[in-house]
Amino acid sequence: MTKSSCKAEKCRDAAYSFIDQIFILFLDLRVPWDNSRTCNRWPAEVPSLPELVYQMGSAFSTFYEVKGLGGMMAAGITVQGHGEGVATPSFDEIGAFENQVITNGDSATAHYQTHNRRDHNRPDATSISSGGSAAKTGFLKLYDRRFARSLRAQEGAGKWTHDIEDTYVESIRTGSIQQFAHDLRHVEGFRDAQSELDAPDIAQDEAYINGTMVRDHTPELAVHNALHDQQGKVVPRLLAAVDLDLTRPGAENDELFHIKGILLEYIEGFRMSKFPDETPPSAWQNIVDQAIAAVNVLGDYHILDTDRRPDNFIVTPDKKGGFHVFMVDFGCARFKREDESEAEWASNKVTENEETGVGTVCQKCLARDYGFCLEYKPSDRWLEAGLEYGRALARVDIERYEKEKAEAT
Repeated sequence: MTKSSCKAEKCRDAAYSFIDQIFILFLDLRVPWDNSRTCNRWPAEVPSLPELVYQMGSAFSTFYEVKGLGGMMAAGITVQGHGEGVATPSFDEIGAFENQVITNGDSATAHYQTHNRRDHNRPDATSISSGGSAAKTGFLKLYDRRFARSLRAQEGAGKWTHDIEDTYVESIRTGSIQQFAHDLRHVEGFRDAQSELDAPDIAQDEAYINGTMVRDHTPELAVHNALHDQQGKVVPRLLAAVDLDLTRPGAENDELFHIKGILLEYIEGFRMSKFPDETPPSAWQNIVDQAIAAVNVLGDYHILDTDRRPDNFIVTPDKKGGFHVFMVDFGCARFKREDESEAEWASNKVTENEETGVGTVCQKCLARDYGFCLEYKPSDRWLEAGLEYGRALARVDIERYEKEKAEAT
């Protein structure tokens, strides 16, 4: 790829937001996303943002502009580009952002350079190509334990500091945290049992929060991949998976140092929970119908989402003067298990009833607050199979009860 194909654009603004537990960036991508462009990614050991390592890949310009939303803390960051088409701001000193807040239009600049610079054009550099069609703006979600504010408060871990990070890094270096991290992943109820027995432990808190971030990221990425042919229609386009490596220079690389993320097409719009205030009543029925249809798409791909609600949809104006609805946020989704029969799967779909989390909620809200009669009737797609599974379980319970009663007499 020539340098002209990844033309540098000066980075003017940057912003970051800590929305609940996820670190958010909006990236203005100055290079069209198409399959004909490739670029060399930087080495995995360089702590850079973002390192695009999944099948979707990326073609970034040497510099990119990072945009934020109103009310977010922001800092102007000059990104130092290294190699063709690669932007590599180091985020191992991310805490310094808090000292670079822009207010009333003032500007501030913080320079971040990568460690361990190497020749990015070396023969063994990995060449990756982009997937998806053209997109001007990306939406980066980083599942970052350091800024998981609500989770940190819930776990009593407190605000992240460099001292906390030093303790965490030392526990990884000495290997004292590895067994704890392993048990968190593989021993059911381990965290609760450990919390009751042990005094608070900084490294364990960080490992637990990191594990929670990974657990939330895994289904999000998996669902976007599974819905590949629905990207740009029902869900935003997945531009790339992100692996932010925070391994310090000279330290042994460990997964506990990695922060996962996804880079999505940015959909400019509003949460569906706000659609009565943002759209005319003439659009309400169609908006809800689209959301219900999107929910039903999940079943076509053997996906069950336990957190499907209006807040997890984005409504955006379309070119025809109407509105288009996208599903977002799949941290609570799961796929049909291999050992899960069709009947059991149907029963679980009926029990969760994803549709009503959207249709019934909107129907009641619009009737109560606006006197609007929304037409909605839950589908019976999974009902018969789900009920039959329930009846079968009931028959088994009755037979077991009668057998135990007979044996007792």
